[in-house]
Amino acid sequence: MPRVAYEDASLTVWQGVDALQFIDGLSSNKIIDMRQGEVRQTVFTTTQAKIVDLVTVFHMGDFLAVQSHTSQIETLLEHVTPRILNQDVTIVDVTSRNHFCIEYGITNLNVGQFESLNDTTHGYIDEKYSLLIASVDSRRRVK
Repeated sequence: MPRVAYEDASLTVWQGVDALQFIDGLSSNKIIDMRQGEVRQTVFTTTQAKIVDLVTVFHMGDFLAVQSHTSQIETLLEHVTPRILNQDVTIVDVTSRNHFCIEYGITNLNVGQFESLNDTTHGYIDEKYSLLIASVDSRRRVK
């Protein structure tokens, strides 16, 4: 299973009872019906339908882990933060506490699901590749 570093990846944690609905309202793909253990990709867009960033959303149960791109993270946060208003949504950048890679040349049978093994989360994005996120500090957990 070949792997390649994913240098342009970033990771934010989205918490609050409105987080899933908030992302669903600002992105192109339906994610409002996501359940814990699922992973989906969606595109954040402006009101003029311009792409802000392609993201991968992991439904972790108590929070959403959103993998985006380091080259676009500032633009993404500038786009979504003013739109939170009175909604119960908080966003924390945890990029520095994780490493990212793409695993390819494989056959994924669980597309749309993820699992965490030995401090690494394997997101089965497509039949042919997975997104791996490895925690560099497994003793600290997002609360």
